[in-house]
Formats: sequence, structure tokens, C-alpha cells
Amino acid sequence: MRILRRLAVAITCCALLCEVLPAHADDPTLTASPEVRVSTISGSGIAGIADGSPRKAEFIEPFGVVYDRSGRLYVSDAGAQRIRVIEKSGYTHTIAGSGDLVANGLWVEGGYADGSGSQARFNRPAGLAIGSDQALYVADTNNRCIRRIDGAGNVSTYAGRPGAAGHQDGPRSVATFDRPTALASDASGALYVADFSGIRVISPSGIVTTLPHFGTAPFGVAVANSDSGTVVFAADETGLMRRTPDGSVERFATAVSAQKDARDLQGEQMLGHPFALAAFDDHSLAFTDVRSNTVRYLNWSAGSLQALGGIPVENGAASGGGFVDGSGAQSRFDVPLGITVRNGRALVVADGANKRIREIGKLDRSHDVVLGSALPKNGAEGAYNIAFVGNSFLWQYTRWSDSIQGMVERSLASQYGKSRIRVNPYVLPGSAFGAEEQYVEFLARGGVANLYVLNVNPGNIYPSADLADALQVPNSPQTWQPLVTSGLRRLRDTLTGLHARLLVVTTPLAPYISPVETAWPQLLSNEGQSTPDIRLGTLLNDAVRASGVEMVNLWNVFEDDVKAPSHEPLFGSSDPHFSYHGRVVVARALSAWFKRHQPWRTNATSSEAPQTATPLPSPEPTPTFSPAPSFGYVVHPTPSQSDDADAPKILEIDLNNQRLSAPGPLAVRVLTSINVNGVYAHISGRTIGIPPRVPGDFEAVTTVPSMPSFLKGRSYTVQIEAITVDGRRTTADVRIFIER
Repeated sequence: MRILRRLAVAITCCALLCEVLPAHADDPTLTASPEVRVSTISGSGIAGIADGSPRKAEFIEPFGVVYDRSGRLYVSDAGAQRIRVIEKSGYTHTIAGSGDLVANGLWVEGGYADGSGSQARFNRPAGLAIGSDQALYVADTNNRCIRRIDGAGNVSTYAGRPGAAGHQDGPRSVATFDRPTALASDASGALYVADFSGIRVISPSGIVTTLPHFGTAPFGVAVANSDSGTVVFAADETGLMRRTPDGSVERFATAVSAQKDARDLQGEQMLGHPFALAAFDDHSLAFTDVRSNTVRYLNWSAGSLQALGGIPVENGAASGGGFVDGSGAQSRFDVPLGITVRNGRALVVADGANKRIREIGKLDRSHDVVLGSALPKNGAEGAYNIAFVGNSFLWQYTRWSDSIQGMVERSLASQYGKSRIRVNPYVLPGSAFGAEEQYVEFLARGGVANLYVLNVNPGNIYPSADLADALQVPNSPQTWQPLVTSGLRRLRDTLTGLHARLLVVTTPLAPYISPVETAWPQLLSNEGQSTPDIRLGTLLNDAVRASGVEMVNLWNVFEDDVKAPSHEPLFGSSDPHFSYHGRVVVARALSAWFKRHQPWRTNATSSEAPQTATPLPSPEPTPTFSPAPSFGYVVHPTPSQSDDADAPKILEIDLNNQRLSAPGPLAVRVLTSINVNGVYAHISGRTIGIPPRVPGDFEAVTTVPSMPSFLKGRSYTVQIEAITVDGRRTTADVRIFIER
């Protein structure tokens, strides 16, 4: 039954709309992103130190890259022991460093000297950063110090003692470094150094400190400025780390590191081996992977990873390195080292072994999935906006080009124009039906979209399927069917008042279709393969239909697809989310519905230009409450009234660490409607715990991931729900305070 903890979304007619399919016949998740374009900015590919135009300039091992405010690109050539600059015209010239090529012409001996221009010497200059003073800072790796280059090309030693390896904090003139490799600077003027002895911070006043418990021999660092302070990303042999301003650390691990406290990527995907980092903001970054010769992009909040260029091959015997410009899927890199962001829309990579500077353009981040715990983005102005809301089946192990939403938008754009219709996903991983219902209302009050596509599947109906060990969903329709019906009816009426429209799409999970779908985890489970319970599809669709909302029922479509002689897997072999084929099936069905109903015509003006939903005023502000002076904020709420005299009573809750205690065998869920001083926000619904099926007290603990900083230090109203094994329920509205 554990496989029921994964959730689903699906489709209709398989014979329609070929334009829904991406350009590749094979699963495009196996290749790099086809929509991005890789090109060469500078470098002939010949090893050397010659300056000149983009096709004549020569590099030996370009390592670090960074832009200044004027748009000039600085490059550290570790093999040539030089600092180069690529002007906006494309001309490359040397601003500091010197030394002759060795006999084979593939190396320049390192040295150390301060001075102007060619008088200066470096020993494997690597990471670069532009400081708040607009000077260029260089991680001079083998000289074990940080160098500074002013606007006139004068090189000085900024921090560390040349040749003195060590780990000594203190004033920058006496501090020591082991092997500084990467640099980053924040808005305050602090300089961050990825040193093999840790992530070091040089304050604007010149004091060197080490960030505690953050990285083991790190070699990559990037920073992003947020409202609450600096967010720091780091890369080491164990994977990627992210440190928020309050000091908390989260991690994605490499396969070999097996970090027990690490998050999982979507689709059980391998992280690769991050080396150099470039942050777009506090929740998304790009990195180079020297081991697999790829460049990748990670949406940190969603755990969504995609290859932008190169072949993501982890097997060293099947290296995909090389040199090819073109689409992301066609492109090849060879020892990609430093990486930087250009104008927030492109990436520039120092392609070390190819001896070139490459650019990855046409990177579309506007469709990054939005998790429920993040602020939603506004719809595209002047377009008809469609918001897809649901659990992880809406967006799991995919990218925009082969996602359900991307395929739907592309299909509609081919017929109605690219700028007329925009589609965006809003995902609440592990959420319950009540949470998604509230989130749709939250989005609608902000005028995010004209139409909301809400996915309802066995993983998010009430009671949620991840409570299946305690509550058998098909056996308790009298509990959840009325709630689904009334909740959808209320939501439809609310959206109508907000001049928006609701479409409900019902989809099955693999275990309710066929034993052969997602067979691997079933074969490994204690129960083994089980016969699908065909009742659930009828019960679920009856509950939705009774609400009177517009709906698309995809259960029969999935069943027909499984019966087809040319059937391809609809779900992953291990991760039971949709496969590429499953996403195509869903996208075809929804595209057909949109083309048949054309909902944008309902709200069109005389010129048929799409209209943006008009938000209603926000609810009245909720008064703030001061926290208790003790550690954690413990409240004893009064349970809501219930007709059942034996309904469970919620005795204690501490939302600082999500603790709840109650008598009896209960399954407990935190619902997600919160009102932060009059502004509705959202935290994904989480199962707090499933106690033993015997009477007695219990205590369960969980955490809320990806809580944005703006939610901290404020008071909330949160609804808590307790459910007995036989389906009885009670709720309580709890006022809480989240500490910073």
C-alpha cells in the first residue's frame, strides 16, 4: 500500500493532436534541453595566448568567468596564468599576468608577483568575482591567496599569504587559505571563497571567517541576495548545499555520497557532480559538471533538474565530451569549468578543454514550476492565462518542453498564436484535496489566471492516499465523497465571483489501472502485486460530477491506452509519476478539450483579445499575536464543534516543529490555509503522522520544506485536522507564530 503515497494526473483521446509531441521521438528527458542554444563567444580552439577577435583569440584552460556592470566579460586562463577580458565588441585581450609557453605549448609556468599588467604573475588563477568597489577579485589557487585588480590593471594581494597553505581566520592580511577555487560577492560587499578548508567569508571590513558546518573541501560557491539576507550555495564532493540567512542548511547529494539528510530530486534523478555554480536567485541555479561534461539547471525549491548542454552520462567509459554548438541536445562540452549568468537570461561557460568561451542562450525560466510554499507569479499581461494546480503529478521529472503544461501551451500556440495563451504550473507536492482547493482560491484572489485546471486523483482526495495505511480510501466513500462534492461546488462559486473559471481533471494512479504499471515497487513490497480496485474511479468521478463543475475524466483514456497493442508505460518504472508517454497522453486530452471549448472566447472583447481576471479585494487583515516567551509556541486550541460526541480532541500542537499530540489512533494532517496579516499564503499540506492502530497517546514530528523568508517572524491562522481510523474527523483553527 505504500505505493499509494505517490499521486497522479492523466488524459483523453490518444489519436489526436500530433503537434503536442516534442521534436524527439525518444523520451527527451534522456537528453539535454532542445530549446536552448549553445554558441561560441570567443576562442579558436587552438591552445595559445593570442589576443584578438572571437575566432582568432586563443586560450589554454579558461577557468573563471564573470561580467562587470558595463557588460565586459572577464576570464581567468588558468593554463596561461593570465586574466583576459572580452569586450562587448567581442575582442579579447589580456589585462594582467604573463609567462612564456612551455615546450609543448600547452602550459605556462606559474609564479607570484604583484604589479601592473604583465608585471603581475599568477599560479592557476581560477574563480572570479566583481566586488562592490567594482574591482576584479581572483582566486589565485596555487598561490593560496586572493588577488585584486583595479580599473587600471594594477594587481595586489587582497587576502591570504602567498604560498602559506592553512586555515587561519582573522584579518585578511594574516589569514591563510588552503586552495581557493571559486569566488562570489553579495550586496553588502562581502566576498565568499570556496576554499578546500571550507567556505570562507571576507567581510567588507577585511575580517576572514568560516561558515560553520557548510561543505567538505568545497570547490564551488555562489550567492543570491534575498529580502532577509544572503543565500549561499556551495558545491563539494557530496553534492550541493544551500544556506539560508538564518543558518539552516539543505542539501542535494551525489549518488556516491549517500547523505542521509539529503533531499531527493524529482524522478529519482541523479544530481551529477556539481563543480562551478551560478545563482539566478535564492531558489534556482546552474552548475557545470566536469565529470559528465554537462551544464545543468536546478530549480531548488521544486527539486527539478535538467541538463542544458552535453550528454548527462555518469559512466566514465561512455564519456559524452566534445565540441558542438547548436541546440542543448546536440551540444557537447569538454571540461566545462567556470559559469556565470548574463543579464539574467543566459549563461556563459568557460569550456576548459575546448579552449573556448561558450554561451547558453534562449533559456526560458518563466515557466519554472511554482510550489505552493512560494509566492505565485502573475499571469502574462494581455494573454489568456491558464493555471494548472495539483500535486506532484502535474510536474515531476520533466522540463518545460516535455511537461504537460508545455505541450498544452505549444499545441494551443500553434493554432491561436504564441502570445495569446499562457500556461503555468502550480504544484503542491504531497498535498491533500482541501489544500489544493484553498490554493486555487488564493491564486484566484491574486488574479493569477483566467482559468484554473485542478487535478483530482486518489493521491489528494480526502482522506489523502498517503494515509492509506490507516484509512482505506475505496472503503470510506461516505467520508470523502461529500467533502469533494461540496468543496468543488464552493470553489466553483468562489471563482465565478472572481470572474474566473474552474476545470477539474480526474486521473488514476498506476495501482488502480493495471498491476503491470509501476510493477517494480509493487514486486518489492510486502504485499506484492495486487488486483486494482476498480471502484475508486467510479466513486471519485461521481463525487466530482455531483458538484456540477466542468470536468475531464481520464480514467477510461488511461485504461484504453494500457489495452493498446502499441502501449508504452504511462508511469515510471520505479517512481510512479507519469512517464513521458503518460504526459503526452494527458496533454493531448487537455489540448483537445481547450480547442473544443475555447474558453478564452467567453471573456473576449469585441476584438477577441484575452482578458485578465480581476481580483477581488483581500480579506480583512488578521490581527497579529505575540509568541509565548518559551522555546516553541505551544497552544491548546478548542476543537471545532462536531455532531460526533466521540470525535477526537486535539490536545496540543507546536507548529515550530510541527508536533501534535492527541489520544487514540489518529491520522493527522496540517491543512494549508494560512492568513499572514491579511495576505493569504500557502504551505503544502503534510501528513504529520500515522499512529499505531491501538489506543494511546502519540507524538509525530515533521517539517515544512522551502518556507519562504517572508512567512517567518509573523503570526498565522492554521487549520489542523485529526482523523480516526474509521473516518471520524475534527478540526481546530490554531494561531501560531513562526520564528525567524
